[in-house]
Amino acid sequence: MHIGKLPMKISLKDGLILHHHLADYGLFFEILIEDEYDLAMLPKNALVVDVGANIGLVSLIASKRYGAKVYSFEPCSNNYRFLLKNIKDNNCNNVTLTKKGVGKRKSTAKLYLHGSGTHSINEQRKANKFERINIVPLDKECASLKKINLLKIDVEGAELDVLLGSRKTLRKTKKIVMELTNLCPNDKVVALLENNGFEVSVNENILKAYK
Repeated sequence: MHIGKLPMKISLKDGLILHHHLADYGLFFEILIEDEYDLAMLPKNALVVDVGANIGLVSLIASKRYGAKVYSFEPCSNNYRFLLKNIKDNNCNNVTLTKKGVGKRKSTAKLYLHGSGTHSINEQRKANKFERINIVPLDKECASLKKINLLKIDVEGAELDVLLGSRKTLRKTKKIVMELTNLCPNDKVVALLENNGFEVSVNENILKAYK
């Protein structure tokens, strides 16, 4: 087994238990220390949609620290096992898990397997190893939700497809934080969000959009 894929476990001072890969320490810095997704700014009783949940760090913090109700989407079987264990061991009863990818329509795709946080369906990131996954649009999955306080997106090149399947969802979303890549036409991402009433800012590879 590659050393970066070694399963590990840590416990944080506030009681959070995290099952993770050794390679996931970069996520801890971005999410726990830098608060890349502005989780500390969530209002009381917030609703969060976590697209590309990975091992569940954003979902865990939003749920346990800030009391948010969370809908998490993660298609990778290996990451999903960590996500499921993290949600279970932390007794996160307000998190709903979906083992699917998110895109512009219901379909299937090859998920090319790289590092734990860099799997991608984008054809520019082909790899020898892949798994077949189901894709669903957020407009179908989130149809019953009244308001989304935070839509977090980290999908390694499928950013535009996620938004194209979320036209109705965007109308009830207050804030989006998205990790951008060079695998997707970011100008089209910004234009789509601005055309849907969002004020957009980009700092390095992080896009934030507000209403």
